[in-house]
Amino acid sequence: MAALLYFSAALVHVALGSDALCEEATAPTAAGKALLQLQLSGARAQTRFVPTQGTGGTMLATSDAAACDSIAYHRSALEQTFAEHSLEYTDNLSALCDALGSSASEWLGANLAGGSAPSDEVVFSRMCNPGLAPQVIEPLAGILRDPRVFCEETQDPSPQRLLYSIDWLVLADSRSYATAPGAKRILFDAGGSKFIDAMSFFTSKYEERGLPMDEIYVWEAEEQAPDAYWEGVSAETRERWEPHVTFYNGVPVTAEIGAEHNPVERIHQLCSPEDFCAFKLDIDTPEVELPIVEQLLQDPGNLKEFFFEHHVSGLMKTMGPWHDVNGTYADSYRMFGELRQKGVRAHSWI
Repeated sequence: MAALLYFSAALVHVALGSDALCEEATAPTAAGKALLQLQLSGARAQTRFVPTQGTGGTMLATSDAAACDSIAYHRSALEQTFAEHSLEYTDNLSALCDALGSSASEWLGANLAGGSAPSDEVVFSRMCNPGLAPQVIEPLAGILRDPRVFCEETQDPSPQRLLYSIDWLVLADSRSYATAPGAKRILFDAGGSKFIDAMSFFTSKYEERGLPMDEIYVWEAEEQAPDAYWEGVSAETRERWEPHVTFYNGVPVTAEIGAEHNPVERIHQLCSPEDFCAFKLDIDTPEVELPIVEQLLQDPGNLKEFFFEHHVSGLMKTMGPWHDVNGTYADSYRMFGELRQKGVRAHSWI
């Protein structure tokens, strides 16, 4: 499901901690100030789905080092810092911004500039899969969103742009997963809402990075009119991608083992070692999402890339549909880290 924008006045106290901190904080930034201003002005009444914001990174997903001989995951210095202070740095705005420091601009600057990642491991983490060049991936750091959220001055008055930015993500590319002739590229989307909300980004960005999708499976629990999924999409885009999409309209995913609409079962059935398979999970239903993630942790099969919005306590608790949370950012770091250790490019989602 695309990110659901929801503002609550409670965020003022969750994010800043106290009135005194609000007065002395030099950083709620322009985006943060705009967001807080919306809280204070009583703008909590509106809810709506917000499509992905930004263009996505262009940095290469591999380094030029020799091919890996085993599965491994190496945290960057920034990721290690947040792993050691996961609760402290994700529950207080000043602590979050201080810990990110200049890393946020280095992170976004390198990812948007394209080319190879910095050779050091200060910001970007590294993954290894046997026989492949070492892969570069964004760190598990901050509130697992664009690191500029709340912490960087911007002239853009809209809080949505950074909250739902995808410019911080480092997606796989054809260098990291070169598919052999006959191999398939398959994308699974649990919580599809409309094509324009997230699928427009995924299809265009993967194609740009040399991994155009052959098959796309989309589940949306809320039934809609037959053409509603394609609202806001150009005729050219619809013509390009509709033949590849299987849309389960009004069909929720399930975590039931062996069920037809369990995406993990579908991944195990359809994805071979040679294929590139990606999966986005965002249905805002923790009692279904978390068992699905646990199944992936037990056996990711041939999944190569994963995106998941984990609803946890901390600075983002009162944002979006996070009324029901399960766990902390420490749990999120652990979950994504364990999948990365298994060779899956696991990312937080918006």
